[in-house]
Formats: sequence, structure tokens, C-alpha cells
Amino acid sequence: METVAIHAVAIGSDHAGYALKTAIADFLRDSGYEVTDVGTHSDDRVDYPHFAAAVAQLVVDGDVERGVLICGSGQGVSIAANKVPGARAGVVREVHDAEMLRKHNNANIACFGQQATDEDGELLYVNQYGEVQPQSLVADEIQIGKTQKFTLDDLS
Repeated sequence: METVAIHAVAIGSDHAGYALKTAIADFLRDSGYEVTDVGTHSDDRVDYPHFAAAVAQLVVDGDVERGVLICGSGQGVSIAANKVPGARAGVVREVHDAEMLRKHNNANIACFGQQATDEDGELLYVNQYGEVQPQSLVADEIQIGKTQKFTLDDLS
């Protein structure tokens, strides 16, 4: 499988993900990535939707290749990011999640939970997410296309 280098990543978190966001941002910079940090910049309580939307919009607009979001569980930022048309965010809790998120779902945003795992594990998962490329299988592309066009009207 051919590896395509990514260079620019946007990162954001709420207060519950601030410490892990800082560690991941440092790890990415040390690994040669250009990192756009949209905040938060402390562990003072804030709400996550603003930060999730900011990262998702940078990704969708093409200002960065991928996004990373962190909150307590990873779930909230994932839900919020997926509200931005064109964003494909998913929660990563293990290496397999990181691989499948990219390989079969061509996700452009990985979401992590600071309270869900340890920092060393998360850095491994971030690395895996950054290295894996989509497989471009016809079945996966069809499913991704259907998901992008899906509306509640499709259920009736």
C-alpha cells in the first residue's frame, strides 16, 4: 500500500481533553507535522462543540489534511464534528479503530477520549491514524458516498 504523507493537522479539545491534546500536539510537531491548535488552551471548563466545529471546518475547507479532537470520552466531539458537512469523524480507542477509521471509512477526523485510555496508547493510535490510507474498495466508496448524501428523508 502506498503511503501518502500528510503535513497539516488541526487539533482541538475541551477542558476534559486539554492535557491529552497538548501531548498529541507535541507528538505531532515532533513527528514533523504542521499543527493548527484551535483550543482550548487551558483546563478551565469550556463546551466542546465550538472546538469540534472549528477543526472540522478546517479539514473540510482543505486548510489541513486531517483533524484530531479530544474530550473526556471522544464521543461528544465526534458527534459535533459530524454536524459539519463533509466531516467524517470517528472515535478511536485502540489501534484497530484507528486503522479501520481510515482504511474502510476514509475518516478525516480522529476523536479520542482522555478519560478512556492512557496517553501512550493514544499516541500510538494517532500515529496509526496518520499512517494508514484508505483502501479505495468499491464497496467502501459506495458506502461512504451514501453516508455523505444520507438524510432523514431517506428513512421514509
